[in-house]
Amino acid sequence: MQEPERGLTETPPWFDEKYKNYLREDKCTRPDQTKVNLRVDKEAYQQAVRKMKPNKAAGPMGIQTEILKQMPDRVHTQLCELMQLMWAHRHTPLPWKKGYFCFHHKKDDVTQQKSYRPIALLDCLFKLYTSIPTKMLANFCEINGMLSQAQEGSRRENTTQ
Repeated sequence: MQEPERGLTETPPWFDEKYKNYLREDKCTRPDQTKVNLRVDKEAYQQAVRKMKPNKAAGPMGIQTEILKQMPDRVHTQLCELMQLMWAHRHTPLPWKKGYFCFHHKKDDVTQQKSYRPIALLDCLFKLYTSIPTKMLANFCEINGMLSQAQEGSRRENTTQ
């Protein structure tokens, strides 16, 4: 078995100069200096449901995104209220947190292990629930200038390519 590569133990001399504009310590705040009001409200819930992508594999509970999106309004109202209670009590049902792991072919030779990456198939209810505070927190960080310019992935109007 091959020994894993060791990480850098110190910053190369050229790093600080090259990336000094990206290292923005002045923009960092301490958690006790900034309050983020995250809560699951009806508008955030509805927006998260609309943004759910179709044709994704169902997780362990077998609920498909398309079925969830077509549920009657009363079901969505109850799910939103359930998620509000879960958030208030800091509890997520165990079945929501379970997932299937499978290997997805990336590229190259299908017979080589390195050609695959592991992915977790999570339940759509869990993905819906976690997307709400994730979106709120991302917006908060963006508005308050808390993200480095080097952070381009998963940001509006930015791309990593």
